[in-house]
Amino acid sequence: MAQFDEILKDELNNYGREASKIDLSIEVLRVPLKSVDAAQAPTLPRGASVADAVKLIQQPGNSCVVVTGEDGKLVGLITERDLCTRVITTGLDLDKATVDDVMTTEPMTLRNDQPLTHALAQMDVGGYRHVPLVDKEGRPAGVITARRVINYIVEFFPEEVRALPPRQMNPARRHGG
Repeated sequence: MAQFDEILKDELNNYGREASKIDLSIEVLRVPLKSVDAAQAPTLPRGASVADAVKLIQQPGNSCVVVTGEDGKLVGLITERDLCTRVITTGLDLDKATVDDVMTTEPMTLRNDQPLTHALAQMDVGGYRHVPLVDKEGRPAGVITARRVINYIVEFFPEEVRALPPRQMNPARRHGG
């Protein structure tokens, strides 16, 4: 009987932890985007060369460039993916082509007071890895990236994620991003 009581106690303790994780996961997704530590993406004005955008994206921690108009408002976004699909594959001259030629114009944006769920919905439905944040006037205020969202969520479940044994990857299956 004591053994049964011990097993039941363990099950109830585990159930309680699992239930609290479910509640926590919902709350984690409802936080305002300012809680997720948005990246400060570099900016370039319209008309800047694609070569300038490449140089900025090559810097550690940068995976996109925000393009602004004369009024300082966000007018476009250039990501690593854009450089691969719109520059490398087309053979554009990096010094002659401008950011206007390759940027995603008028990208979907959010404000940092909106919930994380809105960014996740845009990433899921639109297939985006970057969601620019703007202030009330439409000026750049950061970028929410898929990596930042993952890092944020992992902080709530460090034991479950970081305690996993390293998985040996087949070198042929590795990728850059």
